[in-house]
Amino acid sequence: MPKEYLEITGDEKVSVFCSDNLKSYLCQNDVYTGVYNNTLNCDECDDECSTETYTFRMTSSEWPTSIIGQALVEYLCNKTSMTPERCQSMRNHTDVQLRENFVALKSFYDTMSVETYSVQPAMSITDLLCNVGGCLGLWLGLSVLSFCEVFHFLVELLQAALQMFSLCPTKPKM
Repeated sequence: MPKEYLEITGDEKVSVFCSDNLKSYLCQNDVYTGVYNNTLNCDECDDECSTETYTFRMTSSEWPTSIIGQALVEYLCNKTSMTPERCQSMRNHTDVQLRENFVALKSFYDTMSVETYSVQPAMSITDLLCNVGGCLGLWLGLSVLSFCEVFHFLVELLQAALQMFSLCPTKPKM
């Protein structure tokens, strides 16, 4: 399906949206309008999935020189379907007029490096369950051990009490 290019005109800005369908266009238009009017509430918006940023640096020089300008006019007259009147008009242009009507644009990447940031959970569900299970196992193990020690203490306390009242004679410990 070819993409439709739809223009939204504001007070001073013109935006072109590339939309697959009307629903997508309307969504983009709502967001654009919210940003433009500063009424977009992004308290509950998710972080963006991807961001592309480009550093911009512009240099310029006078182009074309008079020789290149005339050669460019001849090339355009010979290789395009320009009318003879238009060609003659371009041949009569001054160097300044040619500079104002032609541009050579070269764009380069400032750097070829790509930085990728990814967000990953600190702990997966499996890690969480393993950690909770380990803590519970440790806590239960200590609880059983503590229970056994308390039970052993109570048994020895009962033996000492019975021995004091001579109800149960036992051998002295060595």
